[in-house]
Amino acid sequence: MPYSSAAVLHCNLPIRFDSYRGSCPFQCGYCSEKIHGRNNFRPFESFKSLEQWTKGKRNADTNWCDWKIPLHWGVLSDPLPFCDKITRRSYKVLYTFAETGYPFVLTTKSTLIMDDDYLGLIANCNVVVQISMTSKSFSLEYESNAPSYRNRFAMLYHLAQYAKRLVVRSQPFVVESLDELIGMIPAYRSSGVYALLVGGVSLRRPVGSVTERVGDSYTYPSQSLEQPLKVIRECCHANDLVFLTNECNLESLSDSITCCGTEGLEGFDVNKCNLSYEIENYVTPSMMMAGSAQVFRSGCRDSRFKYRTFIDVLRQFNSQGNDGLVK
Repeated sequence: MPYSSAAVLHCNLPIRFDSYRGSCPFQCGYCSEKIHGRNNFRPFESFKSLEQWTKGKRNADTNWCDWKIPLHWGVLSDPLPFCDKITRRSYKVLYTFAETGYPFVLTTKSTLIMDDDYLGLIANCNVVVQISMTSKSFSLEYESNAPSYRNRFAMLYHLAQYAKRLVVRSQPFVVESLDELIGMIPAYRSSGVYALLVGGVSLRRPVGSVTERVGDSYTYPSQSLEQPLKVIRECCHANDLVFLTNECNLESLSDSITCCGTEGLEGFDVNKCNLSYEIENYVTPSMMMAGSAQVFRSGCRDSRFKYRTFIDVLRQFNSQGNDGLVK
């Protein structure tokens, strides 16, 4: 079943779906699943659970959502590993998305998406495709087992003909790749890319200027990224490209609060009942039901949310801050 977490505090697309999880066969050096010690690549959700979701089924973490919110597919692992040609797990998921017309965002760096079987389904999906690619040098250093940067770039023009929108996801971004990224922006635009999404790298250990501890990983301090992001934004605008970032404390630089690239797309009705908006304007009936706050239990092993409502907890955050309620 699609899942959610305390990301609902700020994220407009907080409900995720993964057909696989664990560190995928691409074995990228910055993989968040590696950071959390989840190295066992394995099947996760199936097309059957997606079918149930599209029919309105919810669980304790998602019972606050009573509408057709877009799903984000490909968070815990790349959804299109090459083994899917044999397992057909994600192929069946993609078929379900195409059959139902359900809106979603797909994040991948796999060239499997260009296979005729998969591309034919993409053409019938209500989808924003994000291709993860930062720079050639970054790919050589951190993504040696994944499709090359060149091969990913070669996909863009063709994918732009099939997806509702195409986004280049330069995440994780390292400042050493700034010049390379800037140099590719005109080519992205010529290839039909709608937006560039940039977010700083998160590593297991401090490296260079990646020194700020956040949870169990290390990121750039905000001041280290502000100027590079401004330069990238300026170049995007000069090339009629939308600039997006979800970088903590620098969200104001983004052209849209909905950093996945779905803003303005018909049928992509995101969640705006979060701390980035005036929450009272976006409350739905399910958010006022007892037990709808269970999504906030992440990091808290007790039953404090069992009978509370989603909107009441958000109001508490809005007026008092976190105060240890959610870690």
